[in-house]
Amino acid sequence: MATIYRRWRTVEGLIVDLLTWISFNEIPFPDTGSLEGDLRTLSRSIVALYRDDIRFRTMIETIVAGATRDSAAERALHDFFAERNAGAAVIVERAIARGELPPETDGIELIAALGAPIYYRMLVIRRSLDTALADRAAAAAHAAALAGAFAITDQTGATRPWSG
Repeated sequence: MATIYRRWRTVEGLIVDLLTWISFNEIPFPDTGSLEGDLRTLSRSIVALYRDDIRFRTMIETIVAGATRDSAAERALHDFFAERNAGAAVIVERAIARGELPPETDGIELIAALGAPIYYRMLVIRRSLDTALADRAAAAAHAAALAGAFAITDQTGATRPWSG
């Protein structure tokens, strides 16, 4: 037990590491050769994980519920999604490199937009998850990205010059 506390310090830290490990191992970042294919594959994998294994869905539900009452759980939830979205942004980086998206596209925001309909259905309106939802989320995120909805902007709302 002492080793666990030395490594993680808090239960929330342990949960974040567990969720991160699960999400990175159970939902790899696809490389289909196109942004559209990558987004669809990723969204289908997210839906399948939470639809097919109640343990993962229960963990997320528990952390989200705890985050409404406890600042440590809130930080844990934030850290989990920040790490996951930053990792998944590699999909967007590859799309930029292929010329599918402009260089000023914010990959983290695009990935967050992909997941939003899935987590909304699962956690807010508490309906079942299905492939049709995954495909709609991917299509919407893809269309929004192509329309420039995820351009990195400065505080005035103007698109920042690319510094990559």
